[in-house]
Amino acid sequence: MAFFKTQEEISEAYGMAKAVNCIRKIKTHLSLNLILKLHRTIFENSKAFAGKFRERGVEVGIRDAIGNLIHLGAPASRVIPLLNELIKWYNKNRKKLPPIVLAVVVHNQLEYIHPFEDGNGRVGRLLLNNLLLKHKFPPVNISVKNRKAYYQTLKEFQKTGDIKPSIELILREYRILKKTLKK
Repeated sequence: MAFFKTQEEISEAYGMAKAVNCIRKIKTHLSLNLILKLHRTIFENSKAFAGKFRERGVEVGIRDAIGNLIHLGAPASRVIPLLNELIKWYNKNRKKLPPIVLAVVVHNQLEYIHPFEDGNGRVGRLLLNNLLLKHKFPPVNISVKNRKAYYQTLKEFQKTGDIKPSIELILREYRILKKTLKK
């Protein structure tokens, strides 16, 4: 059983629960306001930049366990234009493409853009589940067992643009869920 160590972790756990309730109730599929609202809800009591996109000069990257740079987020000046392009793409394709494809593309692109100083993964996974729910699919949880595979799929997407590994991961998680529900 995991125990939270700091007030910040406790606050963020409560914020995450509130954000999950939010996506269950709202009708919005994807918007800048929704992305900001989810971030603000999770981090409002722990981070000064809660609900704010990265500002010019604030650049972020992801490093592996030994400190190697794996991914550098889009320049802060490109965050909002890139998110607007993503929203436009989603709205254009939301009735044409399968829901899992839509959700994975939005999630992976958000992770690639990396619009926040911190919390991009949590917001991205919430958006993934929001889109699944809006298309009448059950939400998916990336199990601890598959966490390494999850990061590998993101790395693969960032290198090649291939979403197939991410889709396969989501389908694997659905199979785990199905087995769990049968017990």
